[in-house]
Amino acid sequence: MLKIVVFIDWYKPAYKAGGPISSIYNLIELLGDEMEFYVVTSDRDLNEKSALEGLKYNQWVVQGKVKVRYLSKNQEKRRFLIEIIEQLSPDRIYLNGVFSYFYSVLPLFLFRNYPIIISPRGMLISEALKNKSFKKRCFLLVMKLVKGYRNVIWQFSNKKEYLESQKSVFIKNYYTIPNLTKRISVKSILENSSFELISVCRVNEIKNIHFFLIVLKEVDFECNYTIVGSIEDEEYYNKIKGLIRELPPQVSVQFVGPKPYYEIEKQLAHSSLFISTSRNENYGHSIIEALGNGIPVLVSKACPWNQLESFHAGYRLPFIKSIFLEKLKEFNVKSKEEKYQYKKGARAYYQKFANPINFKNSYIELFEDKA
Repeated sequence: MLKIVVFIDWYKPAYKAGGPISSIYNLIELLGDEMEFYVVTSDRDLNEKSALEGLKYNQWVVQGKVKVRYLSKNQEKRRFLIEIIEQLSPDRIYLNGVFSYFYSVLPLFLFRNYPIIISPRGMLISEALKNKSFKKRCFLLVMKLVKGYRNVIWQFSNKKEYLESQKSVFIKNYYTIPNLTKRISVKSILENSSFELISVCRVNEIKNIHFFLIVLKEVDFECNYTIVGSIEDEEYYNKIKGLIRELPPQVSVQFVGPKPYYEIEKQLAHSSLFISTSRNENYGHSIIEALGNGIPVLVSKACPWNQLESFHAGYRLPFIKSIFLEKLKEFNVKSKEEKYQYKKGARAYYQKFANPINFKNSYIELFEDKA
């Protein structure tokens, strides 16, 4: 049985970092009976100063199909990483992201004698590189000069991520395999008496929430818009609050903050339409989770999911406010029967393109590759 050590900055019960945490958890659920997984992670959630409560730190904790080691701040040292890897002697090391010093960069240089797989989690896409651009580009330049990525295997979630990453890093061996969402089983699809919109995302400039709020200024029917996610950019959040004050009385907007997945599922169950106007979406876990829960989606062209309309699962649109408004109005006036067909279409789309079982063999091949 292959032994895999996963390095990631945050892991369950942390949830504020969103997609990467879900991807690793779902990967282990998919392959944990056939491979032995160990996760090395921090003891806290994204942007939190205090440790997660109710956990045992600096020791292996069994959680279902995986053993997790939550490192306290005083254990985030080079010698402890070396101890862990010498103790386990893994067959593969799986890194998530490229810019985290302790959980990405340091393991890459310390453990060159082990087969290393890197999933950059969208961090090398041009839109993502604009944030702290100078620092990131300097780092990537140094990595090119020292040939830091010469022997790794890359895992990209789609062809676009591969093509954009190619501009910044050396790529010899790579796989293109979608990230993994939860295996979702919906027993019944609820009908809504009101028009309920929802976004699940971190609140920052890239997620482009203000674009949709400007669209809502032109809405002439009643609707409720719920935004689930942590506030990453206080200045941007204040900008959004200003736009909300300008909305017509028939439009209600509420922020509910970050939520664990089981609470998000409850929110989704009562939603009519999922919204994403993100300027950069490498995968979009929340989009796929909405579709899996039978919620059609209205997303921007920056999201990677095509063929939504042909499945009656939603719409993928250019960044043109009038087109978003038109589709919003169009969906609002659909009959109950038509909306129900879209909910069924959302489920069908999920089963076709995102059900984790579809990608099991590809992930096995990735981890069995010795490069």
